[in-house]
Amino acid sequence: MNQISSMTGSGHAQFSFNDFEICVDLRSVNNRFFEFSLRSDDPKIQALALSLREIASKELFRGKAECNISVTYKVQNNFNVDQNRLYALKNTLTRIEDFFGKDLLRTPSSLDVLSFSGILSTAQDVTTDINACINKTFVEALKNLKKSRIQEGEKLKKALEERLVQIENGLNRIEKMLPKLTELEMIRLKKHLQNFKLDEQLDEQRLEQEVVLMAERDDIQEEYDRLRAHIAQTRSVLEKGGLCGKRLDFMMQEFNREANTMASKTSSLELTHLAVDFKVLIEQMREQVQNIE
Repeated sequence: MNQISSMTGSGHAQFSFNDFEICVDLRSVNNRFFEFSLRSDDPKIQALALSLREIASKELFRGKAECNISVTYKVQNNFNVDQNRLYALKNTLTRIEDFFGKDLLRTPSSLDVLSFSGILSTAQDVTTDINACINKTFVEALKNLKKSRIQEGEKLKKALEERLVQIENGLNRIEKMLPKLTELEMIRLKKHLQNFKLDEQLDEQRLEQEVVLMAERDDIQEEYDRLRAHIAQTRSVLEKGGLCGKRLDFMMQEFNREANTMASKTSSLELTHLAVDFKVLIEQMREQVQNIE
């Protein structure tokens, strides 16, 4: 038996390494397929999106997962001057002076030079492989996300089982009503036909035949049997577990079809109320099933 997993959950992991501290937060919500997105202020971390998605796709099969990664460095920033850009800037200024003359341009200050793009940059004295550390932290957060989804999946399973019992209790009531329902339906139809005085044109035997045919058409035994079968099949799917969300979604459609047919066939007020109760319970189950992986 495999565990049922929800598509909704969250996972967090935080590790401290020699040069930095990494924090990974993962959240997922229901989605028809698997989607993954990465958020980070650091372009170098953002570049890891594809590789992290590949790791996640081996563990998550449906749902929309969002990942947020932050890195806090423990070492001081060092400022680097790009010598090549500095020489290029100097050569450019010399050519401008040669063309326009020295009187046109003032000598740039140090701050002017540093303000040019790419001249000054910061670097971290980092010796640890940051990508490997991010992967390690991400995998741990992914494990915690899976645990969260499984815990939520167990809650959904329990809620579905409770509603199956409620539908089953309603069917038990219908089972006691079934023998009388056919008889009452035949009496109702016979009175209905007699209101049109069809008995003057049809003999009694023919009238009985017509009533029986109409009663059979409105018989709910078939819908009753199918609902029983759907309950058994849904319980089997829940017991088996695993990736069962799409299968359960199909089962909810079958449940709803039988409940609608039952409601449209019957003229019994009590049975109509039960069919409406079934539809409410089925809709509740359908909403829960939407979150199952």
